[in-house]
Amino acid sequence: MAPKDLYRLLGVPSYASQERIRTAYRKMVRRYHPDVYHGDADVAHANFRELTEAYDLLTDPSRRREYDRRREEELAAAEVLDAEQHRRWLHFPPPETSATPTIEGRGGLQTFRKAFRKANEQRLSRQDISRRTKLLLVAGFATFCAVLLLLVAVPVSQPFSFSQAPAPGCGNGGGATYQFLRGDRVTLAWTVLSGNFTNTSTLDVQVTGSAGTVSMESEALPGSSGTYSFVADGNAYQFASCYWGRGSISEVQFSGNFVGPLV
Repeated sequence: MAPKDLYRLLGVPSYASQERIRTAYRKMVRRYHPDVYHGDADVAHANFRELTEAYDLLTDPSRRREYDRRREEELAAAEVLDAEQHRRWLHFPPPETSATPTIEGRGGLQTFRKAFRKANEQRLSRQDISRRTKLLLVAGFATFCAVLLLLVAVPVSQPFSFSQAPAPGCGNGGGATYQFLRGDRVTLAWTVLSGNFTNTSTLDVQVTGSAGTVSMESEALPGSSGTYSFVADGNAYQFASCYWGRGSISEVQFSGNFVGPLV
């Protein structure tokens, strides 16, 4: 059975000086003086006796050194027992030791300390590995979510282009057909490249969808250009061009891009 902690009994630390122990002792015994303590006389007498025994031991240098040695060994043994119980609770393998540790003498104390330190290091090492693994998993998942968000939420512009020889006169149909998704934002641009131009020639660009046809007129001169933007409704669109007037247009270059809807 472990001896009583005399330092705790007097309310002082283990490194307390003789003067501090003496002051604490006088303060404690005054509490159990018959003129002050009005409780059970036997309790007061027993407490007074314990305080006096603790004071006598701790004020004797040789007896105090022996008590400190035994107290240190008992505390080390208690630490090892606590570590062993904690290890079993965590299902850790027992620390490898070549001999069964004891608490007899200084050698036994060092053995206990080494065993306790090794068990504690194993526990901290496993906790550190587990913590690092969790951090790596969290970081990897966060990166995956960020990339997925960029792929889904950030629209990517996709280009398209084609050229046409506009038909003389309009209303003949034909043209290039493209299919867009609902919500795509489409921008169409055109430039007149070649032809037999006159000041009376006019280019007509037509965009036909499910809602009807939209016509854009521009000059039929070299380098003449224009743009048109719209939001697709999910159906096919036809891009056609024609001209009228005295001149002729042999080639018009179309280019454009479409961007998916914002999420």
